[in-house]
Amino acid sequence: MIYLTTSQYTILSILILCVSVPLIYLAYQAVMKERKRYKKDYYKHLDDLVKIKTFYDYIAYQMKTNTAFEGSFLLISIDGFQRLSQYMRDDSMTKYLQHFGHRIKCLLPKGGKMAQTKSREIFIVYVKEKMNDEKLYTFASQYKSNLEKAMRLNDHYALNKTVTIAAINDKALKQVEDITTKLKLTLYQGIRDGGNRVICYQPKFDNHMMFLSTYETLKHAIVSQTIQFETMFFTNTTCEEIEGAIVLPVFKESVLGHDMFQKQFMLDLETSHDDYWFSQWMLESGLTYYQEYIRTINKAHVPVVIFIHYSQLTHPQFIEQLTSFIYQNRLKTENMILRVFHIDVEQAKTVYQHVRELKSLGIQFALDYTKNVDHLKQFIDMIDPELMIMNSDDYQHFESIHHQPYASLTRAKVLLTQVDTMSDFQKDDQHIYGLFGKVAEKVINKDEWVIYKNKKNHGSRREK
Repeated sequence: MIYLTTSQYTILSILILCVSVPLIYLAYQAVMKERKRYKKDYYKHLDDLVKIKTFYDYIAYQMKTNTAFEGSFLLISIDGFQRLSQYMRDDSMTKYLQHFGHRIKCLLPKGGKMAQTKSREIFIVYVKEKMNDEKLYTFASQYKSNLEKAMRLNDHYALNKTVTIAAINDKALKQVEDITTKLKLTLYQGIRDGGNRVICYQPKFDNHMMFLSTYETLKHAIVSQTIQFETMFFTNTTCEEIEGAIVLPVFKESVLGHDMFQKQFMLDLETSHDDYWFSQWMLESGLTYYQEYIRTINKAHVPVVIFIHYSQLTHPQFIEQLTSFIYQNRLKTENMILRVFHIDVEQAKTVYQHVRELKSLGIQFALDYTKNVDHLKQFIDMIDPELMIMNSDDYQHFESIHHQPYASLTRAKVLLTQVDTMSDFQKDDQHIYGLFGKVAEKVINKDEWVIYKNKKNHGSRREK
């Protein structure tokens, strides 16, 4: 047995270390070289359709290894998907998304890549060609036209949906994070402007970054069904006949600091410019919910009062979007009463024109009463409502001006809310009273009700 001194052990250890380090380094270099070769080979033969993580890894690899990397990106979103997914069977929705993704793949140029994002209705596309804004817009428009063709899910049902496409070319991109952020901002801009469009990135969109979180919070509330709907009916005093219904949005938990749908909530959305798209979702989802609900209680003839925001009445696409929705869902326009929220008198001409178009389709309108009589007159001149909604305090004010020159302001019926007792009003032949409450199994909850009134000298009640 050989015994080594401490100094000899030290020298031997140093020698072993000196030999091991280069060997380890050489081994590491060999592994990294093999890994690079593997990655190069892997990405070279990568399929056109990949997982979202693989998609981003591929783009990051190309940016890192190819100094001449260039290309263009699309972010494709199916309009109204959240509303659709709530009322469509999951297997039918999966089939539709598969068809949708297949169409995207068929349109991919050689060398392009695509992936479905974590949001099921959104797909991202990479095209190797560097396009200028005009060519990029044309390319994206071709995608839009093809994707909006009806897709047949079975022998009896075909589905066609509009899409919003955000497009960006590589001159605005420095790294993968730039792609995701700028595409999200561009898509957000397109959706909040009403959707159903192709929109190319512009540097000014970066100023809207502060509002992106508001949009994502609202979208999460929709997807998680934090925002739902309830129906409250108004009936005659004997509870023998339902006169109509109001569909109200209900917050199951706080949304953007609000525990309930109220005026301030919508004012906050006006600040972030999310008022139009959210109000459009609320209108379409509320109507779809109500259509399904009244079928369960066999009350398909009952008219419904539902919120819209004034920004919808000023938007150039609103009429087209609403009429398309009505025809696709076979809604009866004579049973629709749109309750206009927060009117902007500065856009009176546009509002007036759009209201007249909708009235020609049989759609009616409702207004919330205001004690500012000058504003009230302006609102009525614009809307000419069939229904005025007010609480008991408003009603007293309305009665106080009824015999003044303002008596001819409106011929609308009056729906009174927040009435405490029936003794507040006298029953006579000039009024039609009603109860307002949640109806379940034909039981009226008399804790919540309103009066439904129609003065004979302000118009006659339509017979059923």
